[in-house]
Amino acid sequence: MSGVGQTMTLDSTAVLLQAASLLLSYPAADTTADLDLIASALAEQPPSRPRRALERFLAWWTGLDTDEREQSYVATFDLDPDVSLYLSEEQPRTSRTRGAELLELRRAYVAAGVDVTWRELPDFLPLMLEAAAADPACRPLLAARRDALESLKGHLERRKSPFALVVGALLEEVRL
Repeated sequence: MSGVGQTMTLDSTAVLLQAASLLLSYPAADTTADLDLIASALAEQPPSRPRRALERFLAWWTGLDTDEREQSYVATFDLDPDVSLYLSEEQPRTSRTRGAELLELRRAYVAAGVDVTWRELPDFLPLMLEAAAADPACRPLLAARRDALESLKGHLERRKSPFALVVGALLEEVRL
C-alpha cells in the first residue's frame, strides 16, 4: 500500500502494524521480496506474542505460491460476506450514518497529518494499519474499532483461517 505521506517511525508497534497492513493487503504477483522484507523487519523486533503470531502467519503465507495466495485471499475476504476488511461495514446502520463515519475517519487522518490519497475507503483495515504505523496519533482510530476487529477475528477463527493470527496480533499489539 502506498499513500501515507509520512516517514514511518521505527518503533516496534509501527513495524508490526506495517507488517500486518501488508499481510492483509491483496497479494501482488511479486510479493516474495516484500515477504522477505517483512520477515527481516519482524526478526529485528523484540520477542512478543504478536510478533510470533505474524511470523507463524508469514511461514504459512510464504509456503503458498502466488496463485494459492490470491485464491486464499479472495476466498477469505471477497467471497465470504461475513468477513470484511472494511471495519464499519458490518455494523448495523444506514448508508448516511456510515458515510458520516467514513468522512470523520478521513478528517481524523488529515488532522494527524497523514496523506489521505488512497483508493480505498478510510475504514479499510490495511489502510488504517498503514496510517497507524506512520503516525501513532492514528492508533486510537483502531482502538475505537475494537469490536469490529474482535468480530473479524472471530469470523476468521470459525473458518480456521490463518488470517486470524494477523488480526489477533493486532488486537494484542496495540492494546485495543
